[in-house]
Amino acid sequence: KTNMSEQDILRTFADLMSVLAYAGQVTDSQDVTINQVKASLGRSKERIDAEFVQIPAAWFADAKTDFSEEQIQQQFSTYKDALPSLPTEQNPFGFGYKLGKRVQLEYLVVKLDDLKKLIEKPTAEAVESYYSRNISQFQTSEPSDPNKPDSEKITKTRPFAEVEAMIRRMIEDERTQAQAALIFGDIRSQTESGFESINVDEASVEQLQKAAGDYEAAAKAVSQKYAIPVVSGKTGWLTAEGFSNDEILNSFSMQRGQSYLRLADLAFAAAVNKPQRPLIGLPSIRVWENIGPFTGGWYSRQDSKYYRLMTLVRVIGIQEAQTPDSIDVAFDTHGIVLFDQQTPAEPFRLRDKVLRDLRTLAGMEIAKSRAEELATLAAQKGWDEALKDYNARYAKASADPNQITETQAAEMGTLKQQLRASAAEIEMAKRLMRENPASAQYIQQRLNSNLLTNKLYALLPENAESTGTIQKVLPFEPQAACYVVKSVTRKPATEKDYLDGKAQTALQLNAMHSAALPLVHFDPSRIVQRMGYVSKTPHEEIDLKTRPEELPLPDEVL
Repeated sequence: KTNMSEQDILRTFADLMSVLAYAGQVTDSQDVTINQVKASLGRSKERIDAEFVQIPAAWFADAKTDFSEEQIQQQFSTYKDALPSLPTEQNPFGFGYKLGKRVQLEYLVVKLDDLKKLIEKPTAEAVESYYSRNISQFQTSEPSDPNKPDSEKITKTRPFAEVEAMIRRMIEDERTQAQAALIFGDIRSQTESGFESINVDEASVEQLQKAAGDYEAAAKAVSQKYAIPVVSGKTGWLTAEGFSNDEILNSFSMQRGQSYLRLADLAFAAAVNKPQRPLIGLPSIRVWENIGPFTGGWYSRQDSKYYRLMTLVRVIGIQEAQTPDSIDVAFDTHGIVLFDQQTPAEPFRLRDKVLRDLRTLAGMEIAKSRAEELATLAAQKGWDEALKDYNARYAKASADPNQITETQAAEMGTLKQQLRASAAEIEMAKRLMRENPASAQYIQQRLNSNLLTNKLYALLPENAESTGTIQKVLPFEPQAACYVVKSVTRKPATEKDYLDGKAQTALQLNAMHSAALPLVHFDPSRIVQRMGYVSKTPHEEIDLKTRPEELPLPDEVL
């Protein structure tokens, strides 16, 4: 098509490979100095210990407190465009009323215990045959002399009587999985037959919904055919946080190659229209398409039993993140409900969330005043006497007769061996929050903990390793609590830390520098300089002085 010979094509490709090879040599030849390694380890292995009393705002957040409609609307208006749990300087509590992405699922669920009733129980002959055919699974190689690891190896075989029960369970599980594959294959045939007449990638949502089979009808048909209960139903509108808090939904995953895909990730990767750029590692999924089957389970504390489950699901609705029109938004948030012992999720009501935040603000003001009072007592009488006096005034007896400790009692707490995350680690954590919303709340807890460690570190005098005994009030809005700090101690990195971590740290630093240097090496102005480019016409001249200010310009890269 291009009238180029094979030799020309190969020469062009070879030139490209040589350019890439040269670039690799240039960008990967930076040395990491010992001082760089020491500085990095000195920062990352520095440990912080602290003693403090924590006074949470929740102690004083009275549910009976009334707020005017004007206060409620003002709080809503201020933070309606912010996502929750992302503290900033302007929003230290992390208030946010913007509604995150939500999905609604339809599901079919089968208990594996019910499937076990359909299989043929393995006979004694079948168990013995499995043992003979797979004898290598029950053999280990050990040194003939336990005191000499290098001695001649001998093969030990576990006796049949020892593994008979395990083999029986393995055969039952294999047969149960085969039965499950048969049943869910039948369900797929019933619910996907309509897709054969349409182009799933190009069909409209209405066409997909019309072509999708009826889950409830499929559940009844399969239940009658195989004489087992198949549960069908629909969830409420689930956010990533709600999804992760549901014990059943959060347990489901499916194997794909050598890895496992979580239902949570696939559900939130589904799209109304076929995505132009699917997420790496996840299949392209549209609404009303079957996903699964997934395996998971639920543990009943009442029965002290774990119920293994399999499910086939489809996303039947997607609502992207949006700013609510009013404070009166409400929607159902229940997940998969199969057991009477399950505690159903409460419906989401935005007004209730705003009221809880207002109570937190009011409680925080009281917590600050109590913290100031405790700090004053500690300065006057010492910490031990201050805690006794404070608790004599404010600690309340528990309403629960089985709870011996008093509620709202001030107690000395500690943080031990806390490390401070680097800026790169914090940015990585924030990126993971965006890419994996289901884990956002757990990552946010770690970020808040690191922020507290940094605030405690800031109390240290310059170049000091300890604050000594102090009475410092430290409000910490991300956790809605006020700390009264007694002491902070900094423990520098040790020689052992350096010896244990120098190799790994050097590799990490080298990788970081090597990843940044291509930005310099492939800067257009540098390419022009290396190629000795001379413009043939005035309008093609390139200003070699124009380049991004943030890029370093080391002469050795030229």
